[in-house]
Amino acid sequence: MHPLRAFLATFAFCAASAAPSAALSLHEAQEILFRDNADLAVLRLEVERAEAQAQESKAAWFPSVDAIGSYSYTTETPRLKLDLPLPPPGGTHLDRALGDHDKVELGVDATYPLFTGFARGYNLDAKRAGIRAREAQWDGARNQMSLRLAAMYYAWQLAAAQASYQEKVVGYSKDLQKQLQDFVRAGTAVRSRALGAEARSKASEVELLSAQNTRDSLAMEVLDFLGGKDPAGLGSPADLAMDTAAPSPPAWDVPESAAGMGDAGGPIGPRMDRPEAKALDLGVEQARYGAKALSGQRLPQVYGLAGVRYANPGLDLAGDEFMPYGLLGVQLKWNLFDGARNSAQRRQLDVQSRVLGEQKRKLEHEWRKGMATARLQYARWAAQFAAAQASRDAAQAAAADLKRQFEVGVATGLEWLEARNNQARAEMMMEQARTMQRLALLQWDYAAGRELRY
Repeated sequence: MHPLRAFLATFAFCAASAAPSAALSLHEAQEILFRDNADLAVLRLEVERAEAQAQESKAAWFPSVDAIGSYSYTTETPRLKLDLPLPPPGGTHLDRALGDHDKVELGVDATYPLFTGFARGYNLDAKRAGIRAREAQWDGARNQMSLRLAAMYYAWQLAAAQASYQEKVVGYSKDLQKQLQDFVRAGTAVRSRALGAEARSKASEVELLSAQNTRDSLAMEVLDFLGGKDPAGLGSPADLAMDTAAPSPPAWDVPESAAGMGDAGGPIGPRMDRPEAKALDLGVEQARYGAKALSGQRLPQVYGLAGVRYANPGLDLAGDEFMPYGLLGVQLKWNLFDGARNSAQRRQLDVQSRVLGEQKRKLEHEWRKGMATARLQYARWAAQFAAAQASRDAAQAAAADLKRQFEVGVATGLEWLEARNNQARAEMMMEQARTMQRLALLQWDYAAGRELRY
């Protein structure tokens, strides 16, 4: 046996031995995708991180409480030197040490920002907008990956249809080979015809193994895309839940409340309240709040302080014992010059807003193009289905006539085989057209902004 043929036969045997116990429908695949896909899991974690960042911003509304402690030692002691003119005539001269060489201080301070130029509120609003943006990105990614799943799933289905077509070709070739062998034994046909049929049958088997290899490779790609798990013991797509029903009639419309409107008031574009557009709008909103928070930092900042101390020496500098006492204070901070850092940061946020606006405009153009392309593809695949159906009917009738002619010796076996193969090929093209019609409808739904649920 040829080495390549032996390898393909071994691969086919291994795939058949790992046949699935249950078929995997597109609905089940989508549920597994939402549960196990790593990219979607990362986006979910991004939402959690944004929530934690918002919680961090709320800390600015609470006082900061700090415990402090210090110890210092000086080589010289503080001294008090004072000359007074009284009492006359010589006055009074004071020169004495205050305290000793070391100082110990323990305490607790509570600091509260009384006024921050409204930066706290704007920062919190920016973080909340960031949460909503991450949630919208997650929803948009779910829809986008659902479309990608459908494309991979239907490619898998088309590969299975190709393998099924090759199985029919192999079966037809073997039928012809057997009949010609019977004719040779009966002396009504030459041996060369039987050998030619046998060669054609073996070549069809190689093509079948290649088609099965492609089908199984696509099955592994689908499983990897779902999350790399094997949810139902799926090792081969032999029991794939084929969707051969005619697609539902297309509804080429978009809700007017959500679509771009033309001068006549009719829907002309995709929904602009879709998650992808919301994520970009919320990104712009987040940048706008961030710029307002930076503007607030240019205003005076007022902080209140309250604390307690336990120190040696305390406020009695001449003493040498621990003394408790309290502190109350207000601090005003007003940055007058920061090297234009604040204005540069605000310009960056302004550029970021404009970038997001351009990205939204680009996506809207792509969505409009996708809607137009999907409608065109749907019409073309509908025409292909009709043509393939007519070809199937003609090939079916031709195969029936050529079978009778072959049996009486008027037509050759190759002519009959070619007619049967043409019928099987037309049936495969009909199935391909149906599948591509369904995919075109899903592409239109995605471009229009509809949620893809299978």
